[in-house]
Amino acid sequence: MTRVRINHDVKWSCQLCGKPMTGKTYQQKQKKFCSLECQSKADSDLKKKWGAEKRKNTIYTRHMLITVDHKVVLYHRHLMQQHLGRKLTSQEIVHHIDMDINNNTINNFYLYENHKTHQEGHGSLNKLIKGLLKDGIIIFDNGTYKRSLK
Repeated sequence: MTRVRINHDVKWSCQLCGKPMTGKTYQQKQKKFCSLECQSKADSDLKKKWGAEKRKNTIYTRHMLITVDHKVVLYHRHLMQQHLGRKLTSQEIVHHIDMDINNNTINNFYLYENHKTHQEGHGSLNKLIKGLLKDGIIIFDNGTYKRSLK
């Protein structure tokens, strides 16, 4: 059986300025902006924007996004790739050691092999908190963890 693709004329709008656009079906999927000016402005906005939508997987993130080779990538993953001199696999997780996603220094990163080992790392923190509570070093007061005043 042979697949036949029919490319009808369609109408859509520029994702940035809303200007009407027309073309074939395949162009609608590829061409999101009406001009290079709108494309450049959108790329520039994404570089600065936090809490942006990652285009392909439509996931929302508080991490900084940048555009590299016309692809939107997480900044901390890009920095780790540059540091290692290779691309990261889709399974690898770049963890912020101090839990501050704004601290994108290479010495604040730890590379986990996969999601499971990343979760185990967070689990070890939960066990540590349990011990700190037991020893009275931290307390849980009115919905938040605090240092003990002892």
